[in-house]
Amino acid sequence: MLAEALSEIKAATDVLWNHVDEPDKYAKATFVIIWAHIQDILSRLEPYSDSALRLKHAMCRDIALAMQDRMEDNNPNEDGDEFDLAIFASDVTSFLTAFHICLHDGTNQKKRKAEYKEFCHG
Repeated sequence: MLAEALSEIKAATDVLWNHVDEPDKYAKATFVIIWAHIQDILSRLEPYSDSALRLKHAMCRDIALAMQDRMEDNNPNEDGDEFDLAIFASDVTSFLTAFHICLHDGTNQKKRKAEYKEFCHG
């Protein structure tokens, strides 16, 4: 489920990247799609305590929470707030990287913790 959400977020991001000549036209839709997937990730993990999850899943929840916070601070759908597409693109890219590294079974704990710390606390 988490890997599927990550794949869907990447696909939504690709639409924006493939239309860089019209970013305003696609930024809001991309934002809404990514927001929905972040909310889905959080709602699926919400019933479980950190101790009930494998460490990598608890880290992924924290990464999703951090992304939610970043998106709330830079929302193109809020009236009066300035949306920065470059910050959004950077946040999404960093999220995809951190989430993938933490979720991937082949990642060693040292790399997983470093990526987690960089995204959530960096």
